Amino acid sequence: MSVSDQRNNFFSTLRRILWRHFMSHQDGYKTILFREINMNNLKKIITATFTLTCVFVQSFAINQIDGNYASYGLSAEYDGYYAISNYDDLEAFSSLVNGGEYAANAVLVADIIINENLFLDNGEFNELLDAQQLNTVTPIGRNTQLHGDLSLSFNGVFDGAGHTIQGLYANAPNKTANMFGLLGADAIVKNIIFTDVYLYCSYSGIIYDSYGKIESVVLQNGVVKGIYCGAICESNHGSIYRSVNNATVISNSIAGGICGSSEGTIKQCANYASIQTTSRSGSQTGGIAGYIWDGTIQDCFNTGFIQGFYSVGGILGRQSGSSTISSCYNIGDVKGYSEVGGVIGVIYEDENLVTSKCYYVNNCLAKG
Repeated sequence: MSVSDQRNNFFSTLRRILWRHFMSHQDGYKTILFREINMNNLKKIITATFTLTCVFVQSFAINQIDGNYASYGLSAEYDGYYAISNYDDLEAFSSLVNGGEYAANAVLVADIIINENLFLDNGEFNELLDAQQLNTVTPIGRNTQLHGDLSLSFNGVFDGAGHTIQGLYANAPNKTANMFGLLGADAIVKNIIFTDVYLYCSYSGIIYDSYGKIESVVLQNGVVKGIYCGAICESNHGSIYRSVNNATVISNSIAGGICGSSEGTIKQCANYASIQTTSRSGSQTGGIAGYIWDGTIQDCFNTGFIQGFYSVGGILGRQSGSSTISSCYNIGDVKGYSEVGGVIGVIYEDENLVTSKCYYVNNCLAKG
C-alpha cells in the first residue's frame, strides 16, 4: 500500500472515530466543535500529524542487508542481518527485538558514538556534563528473567565485526540499564570493543544476564558500578570466551572483572582493572568473577588490584557447588579482611571444587 493510500485510509478511519465521539456528546458540544474545527482545517491537522508520524517512523528505520552485503564490505554470511551504523540504528534494532523480533541478527558496519567526552584527560568521569543531554540506550532483550520468563530474551546474533562503541552511559542506580538485557540460549554477542563506558545501575555491566554465548567483547576503559557488577556480564548462565576488561568496577555486593556471578563457563578471559566492593555485607570480589556455583573458569588471568571485605580472590571471590578452576593466574594485589586468597577467596568445605595449574605471585596477597 502506498503512502498516499495509507494516508487516505488514515483520514477515513479518523473521521469515523471523531464522528462517533462527537455524536456521543450533547448537541451544544457538537456545535461548538464543528464551528471551531471544520473538516478542511481538520484535514490539514491530520495531514501534518500523519507526515510527522511518517518522519518519526522513518527516522528509526534500520537497513536490512538483502543481497548487498558486499557494499558493506561483508561476506555472504551476513545476508539478512540488520546493518547498524549509528546510535539511531542501535535504538531501532533494540525496538525491533523488544517488539517481538527476538531472533533478529545485527552487525556493526561502522564505529558507533553514543556520547562523547564522558571522561576527562585524567581518566575521571566528567561530572560537569548535563545528564539530561546524554544519550542512553534501550537494552536489547527484555529483563524478564527475574520473573522466570525467558520468552522475551534476545536470541539472535549481534556481531560488532571489530568496531568500537564509544560512550555507553547509564545513571540509574535502582534499575537495570545495560546495553543488552537478557540473552537467551541461542544468543551470540561478539567482536565488540567498548570505550569510555559509564554504567551506574543496580545490576551493572555491558550485559545484564546471559544464557547464551559472549565472545571477544572488550571493555577498554570506563567505570562500572552498582549493587551487583560484572564488567562484561553481571550474571552468566552460558559461556564467555576471549573477553577482556580494563574498566574500574565498584560494587556494593558482588563484583567481577568479567562476570559478577556465574554458573556457566568463562574461558580465556583477562582483567587488568581495579575491582572493588565497598560494603561489608555479602561482599564477594574477584578479578574474573565474584561468585560461581557449578561453573568453570579456565585459562584466565588478572593483573588488577582486587579489594573487598570478605570472600576476596585474585581470580574468584567465592565458590560453591561443583566447580572447576584451572590454568589461571593472578599477579595483582589482593586485599581484604577475611577469606582472602591469591586465586580464590573462599572455598566451603562441603563443596566440590576441582582446581589445577593455578598460580599467584608471592607477596601479592595482603590482608587489611
